[in-house]
Amino acid sequence: MLALGLEDLPSDRIMDDVDRALQKLCGIQTIRYSGKLGHVYHVNDLAAIIAQEMANTTTHQNLHFFPEDTGPSLSQAWQASRWLHELDSDLTTPMIRIRNQDFYINEPTLLSNGKVCLPSRWFKRGDKTFAQAWKMHELLSTDPKSRSGWVIEGDKEFEVCETELLVSFPILASSFVSRKILDPRIILGIQLNGQITKWTKTNPSEGNRWRKLSAGHRVLAFPIWLYCDDTSGNTSKKWNKHNSFLFTAAGLPRKFVHRESNIHFL
Repeated sequence: MLALGLEDLPSDRIMDDVDRALQKLCGIQTIRYSGKLGHVYHVNDLAAIIAQEMANTTTHQNLHFFPEDTGPSLSQAWQASRWLHELDSDLTTPMIRIRNQDFYINEPTLLSNGKVCLPSRWFKRGDKTFAQAWKMHELLSTDPKSRSGWVIEGDKEFEVCETELLVSFPILASSFVSRKILDPRIILGIQLNGQITKWTKTNPSEGNRWRKLSAGHRVLAFPIWLYCDDTSGNTSKKWNKHNSFLFTAAGLPRKFVHRESNIHFL
């Protein structure tokens, strides 16, 4: 810069101070851990990396957070059966926001036709969001020692379009009397092959745990592709105890996944 005739340049010390301030403000911290076998290893802050990815408009606009049903066509990871059918629903995006209501999976939901169902997974089809859902029915008890409640029909799954969702769990729980239905917070169990077993996915009186944890914020799943490299540039094939982990966002289209800016070192 001096060779170009620029004046009033900051000193090296000032530049170092600015660098430290910027690193503290928006840099990624490296965290030291001690392994179970007494070894020491360091990991870059995964949560901070994901936060920056979500804040990066260039990246965020290309991310996909829901599986997609494209029929026989398959060109992206989120369109595959693994995301749509096989992945544990607890690891998927748990909610969608429709008409200022948050609808979560594993919570009773009232549909526009007056029926109550329990969404178990969200997915995209075209420009609409759908749910794979279980039917629910009321079980009225005449025994004073037992109570009436809802039974989830675990072997009767069907699809629900976002346009059919009418009332979310919290509103339904506060208005069930006027709607002349049983309390949706009383789930007696899930019925499979004629047998009713205890419902364990949620605490029925509270609903999906992410509703409370999110405190009104949207909740999105952020799946990643995780890679491990144990060679670290060795010229030989001898095993190296040094392992490097890297990841990319699995919700990115294939043409973006291997761009250098989208590969993050852990």
